[in-house]
Amino acid sequence: MRFSFFKHIENEAIEKIMELYTKTSKQIFIAIDKKSSYTEKTAKIIEDNTIINLNSASEALFGYTWNTTL
Repeated sequence: MRFSFFKHIENEAIEKIMELYTKTSKQIFIAIDKKSSYTEKTAKIIEDNTIINLNSASEALFGYTWNTTL
């Protein structure tokens, strides 16, 4: 099951949500698959607050991607 809570929210609203997230002392988990689709300010907030980045090749979790053979 995949949840897409932010798909139907305006970029300006997402920017304000991200600003609120940065002001909390609580731990918040967000999965973003297209950082480039948000405003530059939102992308900067995401970049500055990213703890784990799941990406291809060297940035993959544990150093390898799940869909390649070893």
